Amino acid sequence: MEDKFDLDIIVKSIDSLIKPEWKDLIKTITRFLVLSPADEAEYIEQLLDVACKTFSILFSDRIKIFLAGIGDSYKEILIKNITLFGELEWCCYNVPLKKIGTEITMKNIGDSSLQNAILNFVKSNRKATIREIDEYISKQFTRKMVKNIEQEMGNYLGEKDRTKLHQAIMDYLAKRYFDSANLLAGLIDSQSIKQNLLDIENGKYLPDENGNQNISQGWRAFYIVFKNNFTEYFGGESFNGNTRKDSRQKGFDNFIESVKPGMLDNYEITIPFLHLSFCLLKFFDDSNWKNYPNNKPQVINRHWLMHGMYDIEDISKADCLKLLLILNQLSKLYWELGNVRAE
Repeated sequence: MEDKFDLDIIVKSIDSLIKPEWKDLIKTITRFLVLSPADEAEYIEQLLDVACKTFSILFSDRIKIFLAGIGDSYKEILIKNITLFGELEWCCYNVPLKKIGTEITMKNIGDSSLQNAILNFVKSNRKATIREIDEYISKQFTRKMVKNIEQEMGNYLGEKDRTKLHQAIMDYLAKRYFDSANLLAGLIDSQSIKQNLLDIENGKYLPDENGNQNISQGWRAFYIVFKNNFTEYFGGESFNGNTRKDSRQKGFDNFIESVKPGMLDNYEITIPFLHLSFCLLKFFDDSNWKNYPNNKPQVINRHWLMHGMYDIEDISKADCLKLLLILNQLSKLYWELGNVRAE
């Protein structure tokens, strides 16, 4: 019978060799494991911990098989949970919560994060409606947290967009949610358009085979930015920029399958990007005007909002927070390209 590893002994003997970046990777992965069965999540977390602590010195074939085996499992769970956030349209990667007696800023996350709170709530309330989930999440945000998010985004936006953002925050704090949502939705759309224009200026947006450099909007504008700037982080793979729902959804599903094997290679970029992408996929979902007004989307939709199909009372506090977080992640992602567009 083949000898088994005594994992406890291994962990204790080389605990001092753990690299900090491996700890960050483990934390990134385990944040998304809450929705899996309790025993499975605990088992996988233990294996990840052991793998992190043994990887520096154990390169035997058995360890490689061990790591590969758990890799497929936690990637599936990770994608499942990111997809859930996308369906709810909560783009909350690394958004902190407040602790008792302490207001956590965006720069001081610690172990308390909004995504953990959401996953724990959904796990404990599996029959909760989207409205109930939204109401729970909205209660986690204080006025100071919202102002902190605005302050952080001042680093990522141009001056004129900062003015629009400030007005959106003032409308939000005054409970003018309809006005706030319209401003935030416009800012979300414009970030990809402006990044496309900046890429043209910098020679990064090359013409297609017909010599065209078309600037689009919505999902396609986001896709073009990705194609020009981010494919290197996903092994050269790209998704479908078609704005038709069937092509868009199928293309993105195929993209996820193709990048899954290496999705953690550049996890500081790939995980936030995938999280954001699922939210935008839902936000830019096709509009269906049939049977209006009885078929309004359960989560805020860009087309219903920008085409004036929502009534003022339809837009909630949660809708504004969702758009604020999407804008936060999108603007930060583009800012990290090192290109801040001069206005």
